[in-house]
Amino acid sequence: MRRIADCSELTRTISQVARLGSGYSTNFFASAAKIDTWIAAGTLSVLQAENALLIVRHDGTLVRIHHVASDPQSLRAALAALVDLLPDSILVADLVGRPESLDGVAGAYRKNGFAIHTRLVRMQRIASPPLDASDVIDVESAGANDVSRLRDFMERWLDPLSEQIQEPAELAEAVRTNQVLVVRQGNELAGMLIHETIGFSTTLRYWHVDGCHRNRGVGGRLMRAFLDRCASSRRIALWVIANNVDAIRKYHHYGFREEGLSDVIMVRQKEATAR
Repeated sequence: MRRIADCSELTRTISQVARLGSGYSTNFFASAAKIDTWIAAGTLSVLQAENALLIVRHDGTLVRIHHVASDPQSLRAALAALVDLLPDSILVADLVGRPESLDGVAGAYRKNGFAIHTRLVRMQRIASPPLDASDVIDVESAGANDVSRLRDFMERWLDPLSEQIQEPAELAEAVRTNQVLVVRQGNELAGMLIHETIGFSTTLRYWHVDGCHRNRGVGGRLMRAFLDRCASSRRIALWVIANNVDAIRKYHHYGFREEGLSDVIMVRQKEATAR
């Protein structure tokens, strides 16, 4: 494995993987800005194999795996090499696509000791009328002093396997670009919402309420303020855990609908047996 020095080097390395017919697959969709953040933090490496490339990111105690592969067989061999290098690490991979197209890729991961942790579904809201946010008076943009509070909030309430907890540098950038909304309760955060808007498209990254402040309308006020802020977005997308019926019901209430894409999160625990 070797450390990546800059985004252009990674792009060149990815381009070396042949796109051989219908067997080609990838789960690496990070933006250049996010890649630069990971490189600056020194957390991004690659493992090259024949007809496959693994992009490896250290995320706290987890190792997140992205791949670019010409075919499932090449992916399987590359994963075997990675497991041999990191036998005691917790490895996590997000496999994104139509459910019927993920079987071959998921099989390559299963052969190397990975198992399904959970499944997410993507939802979107397209050209829907904005909601009335005139009564939202306690939702505000997060400030630079909130970065550590946001990180603590995420570590307390989020599952790091299914919801990637942002690094302080990523949170600081989201705050700087005015893409974080919060509701406060004294010096604490009662709830937070983080989004990313590029042009006329917005992705809702996180929408969470502190367990001590649920059923008090905090989440609803955050969502109405968010939809009002992003009223000019033609499309708003998000990922939600597939069996979280309550969350999906809430998103339906706010005009979101499933669009047919899945994110299968696969994990190889330390104690998992080899392929």
